[in-house]
Amino acid sequence: MASEQATKIRHFPPKHILWAVDVKAEDLESQRPAAWLVRDLSKRFGATVEPVSLFPAGPYSDERDVPVELIEREARESQDALELLLRRVSLPGMRPLRALPLASYRNRSAAERLALTLSASSADLVVVGTHARRGLKRLFSGSFAESLITQSPVPILVVNPGWNLRRDYPVVVYTTDLTNPPAVESRQLLSAVALCRGLGSKLLILHRLMPPPAVPSEALSWPGAFGMVRADAEQALCELVLQASAEGIEAESRIEASPGEDVADAVVRAARELGGIVFLQTRKGPLAAALLGSTARRLVREAPVPLWVVHEPALKAQAA
Repeated sequence: MASEQATKIRHFPPKHILWAVDVKAEDLESQRPAAWLVRDLSKRFGATVEPVSLFPAGPYSDERDVPVELIEREARESQDALELLLRRVSLPGMRPLRALPLASYRNRSAAERLALTLSASSADLVVVGTHARRGLKRLFSGSFAESLITQSPVPILVVNPGWNLRRDYPVVVYTTDLTNPPAVESRQLLSAVALCRGLGSKLLILHRLMPPPAVPSEALSWPGAFGMVRADAEQALCELVLQASAEGIEAESRIEASPGEDVADAVVRAARELGGIVFLQTRKGPLAAALLGSTARRLVREAPVPLWVVHEPALKAQAA
């Protein structure tokens, strides 16, 4: 049975999904997995879908100076392109596409523009479909999504064009480095629990075990120190599994300690094995440092399953 705290997760279930769609992609089919996912989530949660597309503002250096006529024309053309994409994906009740002028093609500017739009809207979730350096100069490439996950005030769902469409999500893979205070870890876990409940998924709590930076004393061998670290991790993971189980979610934990394997390797391998969705939090700490570096680029661009990403400020806001 869900606790009162678990039923009050901010932005969940999503009732307003903003879909950032690249209608200028050379291969519009690369956006189809995101379209299918948007449709599925809108049906599951009874959510309204609002597609948005960013376009170059031409000679205008400030989006506020772009003529209304130009924005309206771009919206009509983008809507026509979107209708082609949705020929085999029905989205009843979808709002008309909103065109957002962009004064710069820089990924950071695109992410900032969309983040500002999200802050001024009632959106609970933004869905981004990535592709490999196509369309508006990689506007919706992995690097755009990577910038957006550090700025978005709402959760982000990133889907790679290589995702194999499916009608169920067997497992939500929740990654943790176990460095958070218990209250913070518990709050983050409840977000993943809410996602499991909404999707009808099991929960896998995944921890990449890192060796101790140094042997704590001369009397303790390196294998002994590593064993202590593993035992502590197992205890912490057991407590998280019990918390998820108390919320009515079937959960299990897994410790990955394969030599030469990093966080991304462990996450990708689990995702390929189990399917479903990967739940990530971006924040300060060892895991965040990895996720916001090359690991983030790999997961965002190559993960075989969708990524549900929550930025730290959004997590903190849940407790308000």
